Amino acid sequence: MTAPESAPAVYRPASWLDGPCAWLAWVLPLSLGVWSVSDGPRWQDDLAIVRGLGLVPAGSEGVVSSVLSQLLSLLPVGSRALRAGLVGVVALAACSAVSFSLLRGLLDQRRAFGLNPLLALLGSQLWALSVESLGDAAAPGSGAVALLGLLLGVRLVRSSSAAADARVLPLAGGLLGITFGESHMAALWLLAVLLGDWLLGGDDTELPWLRFAACFTLGAGMCALVPWLRSASGHAWIDLGLRALPAEPPPESTAWLGWAASARQLSAVPLARIGALAALFALAGALIGFADRSLRRSLAPWAILVGSGVLGPLLMHGDPGRLCALAASAGLAAFVPLGLQMALAWLWSCRLPFAQPATVLGLSFAVTLVLQRVESAPSAPPRVELATEAWTEEALGRLPERSVLVVQSTALALRALSAQLQGARPDVSVLPLPLLHRGSVSSRLLRRAPALAPVLRQLAVNGVPDEYSFGRLADARPLFVQLDARWDARLFDHLCPDALWLQFAARPLGKNDRQAGVARAREALERLLEEDAPVWLDERTRGLLAQQAGQQALALAALGEIESAQRALRASSELRPEDPLWQALGERLERGSGRVAINDLLK
Repeated sequence: MTAPESAPAVYRPASWLDGPCAWLAWVLPLSLGVWSVSDGPRWQDDLAIVRGLGLVPAGSEGVVSSVLSQLLSLLPVGSRALRAGLVGVVALAACSAVSFSLLRGLLDQRRAFGLNPLLALLGSQLWALSVESLGDAAAPGSGAVALLGLLLGVRLVRSSSAAADARVLPLAGGLLGITFGESHMAALWLLAVLLGDWLLGGDDTELPWLRFAACFTLGAGMCALVPWLRSASGHAWIDLGLRALPAEPPPESTAWLGWAASARQLSAVPLARIGALAALFALAGALIGFADRSLRRSLAPWAILVGSGVLGPLLMHGDPGRLCALAASAGLAAFVPLGLQMALAWLWSCRLPFAQPATVLGLSFAVTLVLQRVESAPSAPPRVELATEAWTEEALGRLPERSVLVVQSTALALRALSAQLQGARPDVSVLPLPLLHRGSVSSRLLRRAPALAPVLRQLAVNGVPDEYSFGRLADARPLFVQLDARWDARLFDHLCPDALWLQFAARPLGKNDRQAGVARAREALERLLEEDAPVWLDERTRGLLAQQAGQQALALAALGEIESAQRALRASSELRPEDPLWQALGERLERGSGRVAINDLLK
């Protein structure tokens, strides 16, 4: 009697994999994040560091990360930047663990497979699916805490339907409020997830694709509301600490260029972020998942994350921050292991020779590929940290002792304050004009430097300092300022370029009095821009250097020193040639002699 033909082997679920994989989902991102988080200064970290350590109030965003940063600042480990970055590291580790739990249930819901824990672990490596490195994703203000709120919202939706269980509604409301305090944009996306789950609830046989289209449109529509809310508010209140400058809409003549560039970037998002092979698995997983009626509701929150993260840069006319990249990575993390599970399940059950060993080796290769990408990614672009350190040395390190900086630019003020928090020039008093109305900044400055009292009093009364208040302060301490369109014309006679700033003298100066300062300013720019310098200036540093050189050119033009103004203007236009401001100033310098009117160029 012959034995019956054996059926194809089925890979049974292996429960022993759950514990090690769940443990790795926490430990792996935590250990790699601590290793790769940046310990040096960078421009984009300034607001998060200054706000997190309580020097300026948190405002309407970043409340959660600010509280956590203040707690972690008590650790006697590393620099202030490193301790502030630990908040993002812990948040990313929590995001990885939550996504592991979500993806484990999603894969089991489709078909229980023995490698499901490893597939979920592969999908939980959110940082490897982002165009940014792990250090950038965990940097202060990167959006990791906001992403954790989003994933917790998805976890809440999956554990119990908010539409059917009233007990979930208070939890959903509290989580929505906490997420709103960290990021308004993330709160909009979380609201889309909660409402999308309500739209997809009920009988799935009634127009399921229409329900999904309504859910996806809701998420995209909330992204579309972001630019309108920003323009209505008049300032960048949705920035996660990455942009502290006022929000300016693009000029009408260049708006279509921004749309075209965003469209080209949108078409390259999948390949740039996860690679061609992973993009293929993500596409296959999305098609298979939404073709399965039982999975559509489970995949809807992930689809909203993908749509929000990908459409965010297109609808907001520029870079909306690293949160968009992290959100898109979190969404794609659900579709990549879903497509990989389908391929491995088919390969395991087919009758091809060595199919089962190939299944295990294929999954091992996929996990190794993810870890290799994490290892090869630098913690931060070295040129960014070197450029920031070089600017700090020139802008702060060469100032006289006990100097006073009156700064109009928010970005320069935050860089100076952040550098002081990390130990650079604590004797310099920084008077950040855009931040004086926030909290107790003015009273703290007055306690530290009583000589600032006349200037602070004049700012409180008239909103702009006068010649008398500046003169009294310049008599007491060396004073360096930035130009303001509301200044009286007599203030310009006290100005002299010096290093990267404009020094304000206690008495009006002549042309001969300014020669030494103009020479020092030219030498400072040459040191930063010389061809054999070890610093490759990043775009942010070059833009702010151009702004400071342009301020010196404007001041010299207002004083009638045409030749010196043209030299400073050439240095500024080389750094930022696309700025139309320098072209307008150049035309006035060419056709004019004597003092040049510049107040309209400062607005």
